[in-house]
Amino acid sequence: MNFRHYNTDQLSLDIIIKVTNINAVQGTDFLGLTLDEHLNWKAHIEKTNNKISSFCYALSVLSDVSSIKVARSAYYGNIYSLLTYGIIFWGDTVNIESTFVLQKRSLRIMYNMKSDESLRTLFKENKYLTLT
Repeated sequence: MNFRHYNTDQLSLDIIIKVTNINAVQGTDFLGLTLDEHLNWKAHIEKTNNKISSFCYALSVLSDVSSIKVARSAYYGNIYSLLTYGIIFWGDTVNIESTFVLQKRSLRIMYNMKSDESLRTLFKENKYLTLT
């Protein structure tokens, strides 16, 4: 992968090891973080959002048939872990708003709240991580 700025042209690098040609890629996963050639974290945010979005359905089913304690445990195991892993690197990106919206959606599902209800007190009382 060749890291570069948006405005610069991509260099064509021919890397050959023994007889194998190594092709350049535009993005890769490294230690659970998705990196692209511009280091803007957009691909990582999209991947994280897809995982959170798909778990929201499971959380809605789980919160209907179990207690809030079980739902909270599932939240911390599946959503919170995604939000906190590597946040020191990608936490200040401009694309994080969509992830915060999904986090709020998952909490509303857990606590059976309406989409227009404020979550401010819920975040404070339960000490949930806020991304913004």
